[in-house]
Amino acid sequence: MKSRRSKIWIAVAVAIIAAAIAGAVVLRKHAAPEPARLLSDGDAILYVNLKPVRAFSNFGKEPPRTGDPEYQNFINQTGFVFERDLEEAAVAVHGELAGAMGPETAVPTTRFSWVFVGHFNADRLTKYLKILSNDTDQYRGVTVYSIPLQGRTVRVGILSVDTVAASNLDGSQDLHGMIDRYRASALPFGGPRLVRDYYSHVPIGSVAWSILRTTTAGEHSSPFLPGNISLFMPANTTIVTSARVLTSVHVKAELFTQKEADAKRFKSQMDVFFALFKSVEGSVNAGGNDRDVKAVFDNIKVEQNGANASLSAVIPFDFFKKLLAETPSEVAPQPAPATVIPPSKAVPAPSKKKAR
Repeated sequence: MKSRRSKIWIAVAVAIIAAAIAGAVVLRKHAAPEPARLLSDGDAILYVNLKPVRAFSNFGKEPPRTGDPEYQNFINQTGFVFERDLEEAAVAVHGELAGAMGPETAVPTTRFSWVFVGHFNADRLTKYLKILSNDTDQYRGVTVYSIPLQGRTVRVGILSVDTVAASNLDGSQDLHGMIDRYRASALPFGGPRLVRDYYSHVPIGSVAWSILRTTTAGEHSSPFLPGNISLFMPANTTIVTSARVLTSVHVKAELFTQKEADAKRFKSQMDVFFALFKSVEGSVNAGGNDRDVKAVFDNIKVEQNGANASLSAVIPFDFFKKLLAETPSEVAPQPAPATVIPPSKAVPAPSKKKAR
């Protein structure tokens, strides 16, 4: 009787442990990647996982070619090549939250926080940071290096053999916060508010994604959107963009606007924009357009549902391979041919008169 009762309790204990493990796995699956959870609040959060990128391209497999002497010195000192050794990166962009002002501008200076995961040589990196830093301090067992750079102070901490955090926000609180969150990284929750509120909208398996919010500055502008694309974005909108690799690269941007009218206006503006683009693209040099670029624009979809709008596209791998490939030698800029100076004609020597 006691033996049977013991077996029942053992079975119950095993079931509870199995359920706990399964729950942890499910939570981890739906939690944001750890580098993004380490960041502090910002106006934009960006994340990229380069491991799948290297799987379908030559990115990072060729010897680095850089004309930047500072980057080359960094490689020589640390042995770390971003294209080859970086695996994950997360960035928080602090725009309106930045505390520093430029000397002659009324616009807050944009600041950044970074988390890098990759293959670091800790000894070489430590020596390099010691050379650059003008001050160090200890926080929870992590050495924080203060490095002066372009009128600011960048604080860097090596969290582990494969994780480095940095920040150029004023004060050390931002980096200290990342160190605190790293110590509690076993928990699959937390992180920046944008990540907590909107990461659930990032498709599972995305190798790159970003979450940003527009501002009310200007008409409908945002300091994080390139060019004049912010003209299409309603004010006070949160935008979730993502890219995931399936048989092709699936790219999506989802807008969470304040009201349905904003989402409708965005869809109508984008419909007009793409219709105009296709019209121009079809009338100018139709026979010489790149097929991959044309395929991308042909399958772009713009949809609207209530106060939300989305823009999606399926991009062929060949399109990204062309972007990541090195410039072919046959189209690479060639040095100007040397000026050929024609040989001068020999001047005949004056003939000597024969002596009489």
